[in-house]
Order: sequence, then structure tokens, then C-alpha cells
Amino acid sequence: MAEVLPLRGVRYDITVSGPLEQLVSPPYDVIDGPMRASLAARSPYAFVELDLPESSSDDRYAHAGKLFRSWLSTGVMKQDEAPSFYIYWQRFNGPDGREVLRKGFLGLTRLHEYADKVVLPHERTLSGPKADRLALMEATEAQLSQIFLLYSDPAGVVDAALAAATAAAPLLDTRTEDGVHHQVWALSDPAAIATVRAQLADERLLIADGHHRYETALGYARNHGALGTDGPAAFTLAFFANADDPGLVVLPTHRGLHDVAGFDAAGWLARTAELFDLTPIEPATAPSDWLAALRRAGEAGPSFLFATAPHAELALTLATLNPVRAAAEQATMQGVAEMAELDVAILHELLLERRAGISREAQAAKTNIFYYKEAGEALADLAAGRTQAAIFMNGTPVAKVRAICEAGDFMPQKSTFFFPKVLSGVVLYDLTGAR
Repeated sequence: MAEVLPLRGVRYDITVSGPLEQLVSPPYDVIDGPMRASLAARSPYAFVELDLPESSSDDRYAHAGKLFRSWLSTGVMKQDEAPSFYIYWQRFNGPDGREVLRKGFLGLTRLHEYADKVVLPHERTLSGPKADRLALMEATEAQLSQIFLLYSDPAGVVDAALAAATAAAPLLDTRTEDGVHHQVWALSDPAAIATVRAQLADERLLIADGHHRYETALGYARNHGALGTDGPAAFTLAFFANADDPGLVVLPTHRGLHDVAGFDAAGWLARTAELFDLTPIEPATAPSDWLAALRRAGEAGPSFLFATAPHAELALTLATLNPVRAAAEQATMQGVAEMAELDVAILHELLLERRAGISREAQAAKTNIFYYKEAGEALADLAAGRTQAAIFMNGTPVAKVRAICEAGDFMPQKSTFFFPKVLSGVVLYDLTGAR
């Protein structure tokens, strides 16, 4: 079902541009103003100048298009001669502190409408980011950054086919400020490429990250009559990772409730006890101990750790779903049956919507919910009175994400956080020439 291809990637020529570690950047949607300024200050050729363009005298999208073509004409960037897969490894410390290696590769895949059930989304998108990315794609005639796709390969056939190329010196070998070690190699061997393509030919691909970018590429292909053709715009640049690899880590995104009218933490916990078994946790212990207890509880069933601050003192409550008391309400949850077993869906519908009065519309608009990658940030907001409660979560297993996607449903927002992010600016896809 999936068609995966190598590409003649556009890459920085470091003899002209300078070292890659001074040029590449995180994905555009995690870059704020100060971070952009810091990234741009590293080099006049910083990738952020293309991906988040600014211009005082020109339309910023047109400015990015002119800049990209000038970098190609002056040799700052060049297109590779041989179609290649670009192997991309990331080493980092996992939630338990042990080193993890996530293996993947950059390549192309044919664009499909979601109805074809070849590429599966797991979250809904917003119109604003897609309009922004489409304007940038039209102006640059390029896909500047990749989406993140998952495939299933329990035997590791793809990684084995790619492995030989990693004996050579990497094109990129750098460590980013978050402690992640990034390495990239190019693979142009026809036999290895054929093995990868054959292995993935019957796959359904799950979008892990980059839904807006995927739908932008679809929109561009529709606008240019490319869908279903063999033209460059019929394909999209992607990072592919094996969903069966133990190096694939999904971290939780924690929640903080704020400005909920009439919210009473004690009353909310009492209503939560209608469905959950509640256990107080001693707040004097380290946060790592709290989160470890939450992970252990999550092995038995959907679980959360609630933090409240009655009388300005931290109180922690571990909540584990009681399957007997919760069964009747789970049966009334919206969506496919698999949704009723999903931590984040249970939280948003049974606890936030039905017991805290936060409507689905308010949740979608983030009216009463803050989202946190780091537990410490959630605790700080609670201590400062910016939130009424903090909710700590476990990561969502990839198997559950796939089950819901294949059933045709969507996850609640911020259900997954695939760590680490894939750097942007490593490989670009020019839509004006041969793939």
C-alpha cells in the first residue's frame, strides 16, 4: 500500500555554509521568538531563516523563496546526485535515565488521502498552521521539513538493510542542547534501497508528528494536479521509524487546569472517586518517585497523578481506574470502542468534561487547560497559583494509537509526545526538479 522512495536530497554544503550544527533547528512549531533569534544569530545561513522567515521589506514567504533559490545558486545548498535514504540515529536518555537509541531514515512517500487508509492520522488539525505552511511551500517550491511516520517491522528488516552505511563517517554528528546526539548518513546502494522499499510496500503508515505538514503537502499536490501522478509534488518528505523498535519513546504531556468556573479540587476528586481508586502520595518524596509510582500504576490500568494545593500546601493523589465501577460510563464514551481504554480519552471525557465541566469546545480551544512537557513546569504553575490542579500522565503506547487510527477515530489533542524531535534543515525536498 505504501510507496517509499529515496530522494536526491537538498543539503547544506558545509564547505560554503559552515558546520551543520550551527544551521539546523528544531521543528518550526516548537520555536518561539527568543529561540528563533538565538538560532538566527548562529549563522547567516541558519535554516530558521527559511522555515520561519522574517523580512522588513518583502512578503516573508516571497523572501524565503528568494533566499532558498539564492542559496542553491551560490552553492550554500546543493542537490545530491544519487537518490538516497538518509539514515538518522538519535541517542538520548529515556525516562528511566538509561541511554536509548532511536533509529530511522529520511525518504519520500506517496501522498494519499486519509480515506485511502494508507497514511493514518491520529489527531485533528487547525486551518491557521496549514495556511502558513502552504504559503511557504508555494513560495519556496520545496518541502523544507519532514513529517514523522511510523511503520511496523518486528524483525528489523529495514534497519538491517540500512546498517552497512553507518560504518562510514556521518554527514551530521552533533549534540543539541537537550542532550540528544544526532547522526546522519546517506545510503544510495540500490540493493539496500530495494529491500527497504519491498519491506514497506504493504505497510500502513501512522503519522506520529507533522499532521499539519502532511495535510499541507496534500493541499499543494491538489492545487498542482499532482495527486496520483509521478510528479515531485505527489510525494512528501518524511522521517520513518519502526514502531516495534524499543528506541521509540512516547513521553506524556501533562495538564494544568486553570480558570475553571466554580472549580473545587476536593469536590472534583470526590467525583473522580466514583470511577477511580484514590491513593494519597507523600509529597515530601522526589517527583521522580511520584512519576515512577504513576508508571507502575499504569501497568494495571488507566492512571493519573493529581496535584492540588489546598491551604497552599501540595497534595498528591494517585488515581487508578476501577474497572467495575467505571464500566458503565466507559460504555457511554464517544468514539470507537478502543477509546474507552485510553488514559487520555478517559481523562478528557469522563473527568474533564463530565466532572469538571470543561466542554469539548473549551478543550479544543485550550480555554481551561495548559499543557506541559516537563512535570516541574506544571508544579511551578500550581505553586504560583496560575493553575487550580495539575494532572500528571503516562505516555500513550504506540499500539493503542495505531488501534484507534485504524478504527478511523482521532485521539484527544496532545495525546502523544514522540521524543526527541527530528531536526529540520538536515535534508530538504525540491519540488521543481527530479526526485
